[in-house]
Amino acid sequence: MAARLSERLALLKRIRVLVIHLKGEILYANVPLAEGFDRTGKRAGRAEGELFRRVSDRLMQGSGESFFDIWKEEAHKFLETSPLTEREGEQLISFGEHLGYLDREMQERTILLYLEELEEEIEGISREIAQKRRLYTSAGVMAGLFLAVILV
Repeated sequence: MAARLSERLALLKRIRVLVIHLKGEILYANVPLAEGFDRTGKRAGRAEGELFRRVSDRLMQGSGESFFDIWKEEAHKFLETSPLTEREGEQLISFGEHLGYLDREMQERTILLYLEELEEEIEGISREIAQKRRLYTSAGVMAGLFLAVILV
């Protein structure tokens, strides 16, 4: 269980880095959303990078779908295999809700809001990991003592 928490924490930290990179691409490099997602996804690799690349590919196809529809569909595919909780998944999906159709200022605010949510989740999981590790260590020591008493 502690390993699962650590995996979630690592994934959230990688997503945070991706979102920060996306922010830089959109706001400072002035690239279109599809290109920003592509560059960010290529830089990241892994499953979360592939999410960004799939979104970019679908945007570049120009199928007429809205950004949020594409984001939501691809995010659901990503969440099927990720260790994220339902709440974290909902936050990831809502991140794309206002990203695709607003001006740069509102996109920046959306990105900053999601980064703030990520920071809160990361801090919460970090505290939880510290507590769980102590609990599991104590339980292991107690189980060892119990076995020693039974064997004696």
